[in-house]
Amino acid sequence: MELFAPVWKMMLEFGAILAIWWLLAKLRAGVNRKLQVKATAWPTASGSIEWAAPEMLGDGESGQWVGKLTYSYSVRGEYYAGSFEFPASSESKAWGAVEGWKGRNVTVRYSPADPSKSVLVMAQQNRPGIAIPDIGSN
Repeated sequence: MELFAPVWKMMLEFGAILAIWWLLAKLRAGVNRKLQVKATAWPTASGSIEWAAPEMLGDGESGQWVGKLTYSYSVRGEYYAGSFEFPASSESKAWGAVEGWKGRNVTVRYSPADPSKSVLVMAQQNRPGIAIPDIGSN
């Protein structure tokens, strides 16, 4: 019985790490959804997608692929930048999420109290030829 003790211990530790990772991913998605809703009341600025590529968040087994968009915008003559991440279950799905975004014009919502804080409300980014991934999935 003692022969299997290290294996069981490793399995339990891995399970605990996986559960914590899953919980953090769900909390992050919930916070992102709440910010998306809150930001619909913020003022808008015209922006442009400067960079669009997949990115791995985390390391190894606990890592998660996202499709990351980086955008720029200006408010009252000041320039700012922000980013948005699409959750993805694989690198190929992350590539699919960002395909066609680079160079596109977007509507950026920014905080009236601090224009450096911004959000891309994806429901407001309906552009022909670009699929809008469901940010609530995964």
